[in-house]
Amino acid sequence: MCNLEEVENEFKNFALKYLGGFSQDIKTSYPSIAQLMPTKRYFNSTVNSTGNVSSLFKTYKYEGFIAKPPLVVGMTYDDYYDINKKLFKNLYDEAVGFHNSIIRNNTNILATLDKSYFVIGTGEKTVTGLTYDENGITNLTYDNGGDGTVPLSSENMIGYLDNLPSVRTAAFQTNHTGVIGFNPS
Repeated sequence: MCNLEEVENEFKNFALKYLGGFSQDIKTSYPSIAQLMPTKRYFNSTVNSTGNVSSLFKTYKYEGFIAKPPLVVGMTYDDYYDINKKLFKNLYDEAVGFHNSIIRNNTNILATLDKSYFVIGTGEKTVTGLTYDENGITNLTYDNGGDGTVPLSSENMIGYLDNLPSVRTAAFQTNHTGVIGFNPS
């Protein structure tokens, strides 16, 4: 039977590897690392209308005394929060506070600044979801819309950038670090 502690351990291992291969001690020393985790807003953008669960993170649910085929179920935000809290300790609460501090009137204030510009990398295979069972991560879901690190919907601030004048946003077919020196020759 899959228990939350096993899922949390697998998530920690995946997240630690994914976020640069640093140890947990290092990750709990730098608030900016916890700030890189998907926000509640982003998590909620992946939630379906029934059951209040995410399509971003999933696990298996085993029912009954006699083994039955498992059901794939999405995580709730509370499950997601608890995993990040164990991974990043108090830094995760600080990261949530930071994420909330840049939202005004349901809008990310960074997108409202007159002199803010946004560069997005696209066209790279990017993880968009995980499925766990008691043996660990059993499935990764990908698409080619992101930059290889950040899914397109997150890069796009969950649609905020669609509402900006086109001169303030630019998308290039390149990876996450490629946007820094991209030359569209």
